[in-house]
Order: sequence, then C-alpha cells, then structure tokens
Amino acid sequence: MAGPGAARAHPRGRAAGSTARPALQERYDLIDGVRVYSVVAEPDRAERPEGRTVPADVVLVHGLALSTRYLEPGVRRLGTDRRTAALDLPGVGRSGRPPHLPSMAEMADVVARWMDGLGMTGADVVGLAVGGQLGRHLAAERPARVRRGVVGGRARGPG
Repeated sequence: MAGPGAARAHPRGRAAGSTARPALQERYDLIDGVRVYSVVAEPDRAERPEGRTVPADVVLVHGLALSTRYLEPGVRRLGTDRRTAALDLPGVGRSGRPPHLPSMAEMADVVARWMDGLGMTGADVVGLAVGGQLGRHLAAERPARVRRGVVGGRARGPG
C-alpha cells in the first residue's frame, strides 16, 4: 500500500444533518500498484448514547461477478451503528486490474492490507460465495483479522 494520503475519500449519499443512514465514503487505495475501490459507512459518534460500546467493524466481501454496488445497501444499513466497509477486489468493479490472476492467498493479503489502510485490526467478515472462501482463508491465515465470519452462498475450497 502506498503511504499516507494515498487513499482518497469522497462522501456520497445522505444530506448533511440527516440521521437516517450514514453517507458512503468512496475510497481508492493503492495496493501493489493496483487501485482498489471501496465504500465505508460510519455512524455519527456524537449521536451514540453515552456509555454504549462501539460494535466491531464489519467487512463485506463480494462474490464472483459482483461488486460493491451489490453490497452498498448492506454497508448503509450496518453502518448506522458500526463502521462497515466493502471493497471491489482487484480486477472487479471500480478497482484496477492486477498484472496476473491473483491466488486466494494474494487476495486475502489485499483484503488485510486494505483493512490496514482503514485502521481495522480485526472485524466481523461477511463473504458471499467466493468472498466467503476468501474470508475463510483470511481467518485461517490471519486469525487476529477475523473476529467472526459469515459465509453466504456456496463456494468450494479448503476449510
């Protein structure tokens, strides 16, 4: 990942002053020379009742032939009370193309490095199909990164 300032965030969504759903922040992070697109939603910390703990971060990972566009409603809904983020894996959606077809280990490394850029040390990871397989790989190889995992849909692979 590139150094500080490599990510650019752009707000998209809710109007100023609205408390219904958080605005989506669009980001681009440079990871191994590839621009990785993501969206992040965070609750307004000032609106959190005093003494209420902040829930764990949530990471959503799309399946094959999907992108963050499919996950944005979930990012918005979950982002009302916890930081929630989803990325377009390299070569998908609004992310750049990698120089070669990455392995599951390389994709898990991209997710971990993207989480680093967001300051996420651990999160609840929700993966759909291939995204679930990637989440399982991340949990097996970097257990501190995955607090809890949810696998939706069918994906073949080890684990």
